[in-house]
Amino acid sequence: MIIVKDLSKSFGDKVLLNNFSYKFNDTGYYLIKGVNGSGKTTLLNMISGLVKPDSGNIYYNNTLCNEKVYEYLRREEYSYIFQNLNLVGSLTVKDNLKIGYLSVNESLDGFELKAKEVLEKVFLGDRFEQKVKYLSGGEKQRITIARALLKDAKVILADEPCASLDVENAQLVYKTLEDLSKDHLVIVVSHDDDYIQECEKNGNITIIDMNDKDKYINNYEVCESSIDIKEKKVSHTNFLSKSLFSNIKLLSIFLCLINSILIAFVMLSFNYNEYSHEFAINYAKDCGINSVLVSSQKDDFKEVYSNIDNEYINELYSSSCSISTLEAYNDES
Repeated sequence: MIIVKDLSKSFGDKVLLNNFSYKFNDTGYYLIKGVNGSGKTTLLNMISGLVKPDSGNIYYNNTLCNEKVYEYLRREEYSYIFQNLNLVGSLTVKDNLKIGYLSVNESLDGFELKAKEVLEKVFLGDRFEQKVKYLSGGEKQRITIARALLKDAKVILADEPCASLDVENAQLVYKTLEDLSKDHLVIVVSHDDDYIQECEKNGNITIIDMNDKDKYINNYEVCESSIDIKEKKVSHTNFLSKSLFSNIKLLSIFLCLINSILIAFVMLSFNYNEYSHEFAINYAKDCGINSVLVSSQKDDFKEVYSNIDNEYINELYSSSCSISTLEAYNDES
């Protein structure tokens, strides 16, 4: 259960949320709709802890969410599906899922069985050994859903997951998310008018209308408790020795990541023009190394990124699972 209580958020003179409150059940499908700039994605990002509200609180199972709780939730309980797929096209579906699996597990024990199970749930059981670059846009998006399910997340947050898909593939993705909502809490942002109209006729889907935010004001009672947060340490020695270096494909990806980091840092540090900044960030993102970039120490991060506009920092911000450095940077800017 997630309760957002008295949330307010403004960007400059524009007020997106003002004392907004809402209660999400443990399971179910929630669709957030609204015109551009109404605060749909902002609300989703505040629920996930990627954006801080100006005021108000968010509770997960009656636990007040702070930075430490959000880090735990993003690692253990939440999965975020972005518009940007962050898949490596030259690798197979299996290896793309393996990279995500190793980020939260010490070994590959049980990986193949679980990966095949989640692929069946998204109707891609026959694509396990297929290279991602040969998949359709809808199939790639469903791979990202499978990746989210690999971590046993209880909450799935999806920011316009079908924005770039045709009608047929979009319907498949939405159908997959609706099926998952029977056992998960699924919160989806969408501006697909046709799909929204279908949802309005479906009694099993709850719609949150950000065009009429004033009606979402309620004094929800919260009996505060605390989550037992257990630190989960992944053995980097095991990760490298047993996983990367035992698989030549993953070794190639590891070397590619190192090379990408060096290229991105060199280009950014020499204060290239706007195009170069965008190229460097996108190149790094395409290789899935946002969490590596933002895990730098605060002073190092500020030194490297001091010459980049805030919109590029925010782009990294929205894609990262480790945001404490970015928050500290933005607070001082």
